[in-house]
Amino acid sequence: MPGFHERFGIYSSPRVHDDLVEWGYIISQKTVARIMKELGFKATPKEKFVVTTDSNHDLYIYPNLLDRQFSVEEPNQVWVSDITYIWTLEGWAYLSSVMDLYSRKILGWSLASHMKKLLITIIRAL
Repeated sequence: MPGFHERFGIYSSPRVHDDLVEWGYIISQKTVARIMKELGFKATPKEKFVVTTDSNHDLYIYPNLLDRQFSVEEPNQVWVSDITYIWTLEGWAYLSSVMDLYSRKILGWSLASHMKKLLITIIRAL
């Protein structure tokens, strides 16, 4: 059904109907709803925001050595690292990177479908 698949299955019958009317079709919203039901098309709502970080724990927290002092005088004096969560059609992907704070150059990275310690131990050097 036009409109439904173009929107990756998240449109329900009113929005599919609006698209069809915009494209020049003459059809009622009720008919669109009936056809979608007959074809088994059901709108899948977008997933709600998922909290991925829990800072309220009793685990050891490493000290903040930089204390927001991001000005560095020479290359290779301070390297910083971070993990970024990326939503894909196949689920969450986790990107770990290491950056030279002086040049802002990415020195290495690792991408995985998990956040196990292997993610940060296998960094691909650039």
